[in-house]
Amino acid sequence: MPSKRERGKQRKAAKDIAIANRNSVAAVTNDAASETILQIQRGNTIATRHAIDYAPPSYAESGILPSILGFLKRCETESFAVVIGSVRGDLNTPVYWIRLLTCAIEYEPSCRMQVAQNISPMVRCMCADTTRLYTSTTRGIS
Repeated sequence: MPSKRERGKQRKAAKDIAIANRNSVAAVTNDAASETILQIQRGNTIATRHAIDYAPPSYAESGILPSILGFLKRCETESFAVVIGSVRGDLNTPVYWIRLLTCAIEYEPSCRMQVAQNISPMVRCMCADTTRLYTSTTRGIS
């Protein structure tokens, strides 16, 4: 049977290993989160859906919220396809961006003011898309 001193050393060694493992897991998690945020900024569908399902620690501080608001602001003057094409993304619709805004508002109340201040380009973009869709379908009928 090991002495009291040896058992103490073993416990300390086990704690040191646990701390080292925890730190390496945190580093891997941070790298994965950074890669997910980069993919969202590139218009990647899977990464964007992942951010909806698994909320990051902070939408605003991670860079997700400013990216999404920037995309929506660009959609006011450019088509969605042009905006996604400029970042070589594969999103087919801005619905995921709107869902991310909803998640940010729900899970991070500090984002509410930022979203409220930047929502008008999205509203104008949606109105313009509705008008274009309506106009294009009525032209096809006549």
